[in-house]
Amino acid sequence: MAAVFASPNIAARDPDPTVERRRQPPLRGDVFLLSLSGAGFFGAMVGNGLGGFLVLSLTSRGTSLSTAGAVATAGAALNIAVRLAAGWLIGRVPRAAWAALTGMFATGAAGTALLTPTSLTLTTVGAMLAYGGGWGWAGLLHYVIGLPYEGQEQRATAYSQMGVSLGAATGPLACGVLFTVNAAAAWWAMTAAGAAAIVCVLIARNRAVRASR
Repeated sequence: MAAVFASPNIAARDPDPTVERRRQPPLRGDVFLLSLSGAGFFGAMVGNGLGGFLVLSLTSRGTSLSTAGAVATAGAALNIAVRLAAGWLIGRVPRAAWAALTGMFATGAAGTALLTPTSLTLTTVGAMLAYGGGWGWAGLLHYVIGLPYEGQEQRATAYSQMGVSLGAATGPLACGVLFTVNAAAAWWAMTAAGAAAIVCVLIARNRAVRASR
């Protein structure tokens, strides 16, 4: 009975979140949002291309399937550790977010570049770097894109999620086409995508610094 009488007061005190969202102005696709969406696009190209073609790339060079699977498993485990470590780091040192995001993309690009030689040792090192950096940035990207939009983070991350989704579809397609020509060409293309992601992050960071001033 008490809940029945209390419910009107609760409704009066707690506005409908849907109404609140409608009152907020829509976000426009400015340079900051589009740049980080582009970073998500290029980064997801690397991540999904890596997951789809690393084992095939290794076995095509004569590596046993069990060894190739072990390399991919180790890389995936490192990816989990990197994401957890990034969350812990940014939780303690929020100002390190931009440097960490840029460093991850740079590490991933270096890793995919090392996937082009035929040496198993270099390829293994490259796979670890590519998984750790080239696919460990996902949560951090969505965190960074929401920073300037307090109360509208869900709208801001819609842009980055769109970029990630498009890149996740494009990466395996590009790798598949290039892999039929030359495996090294596929990994060089992923390296170029990682470099493009770095450029996008730097553009967004510069935009954020200028806006804060």
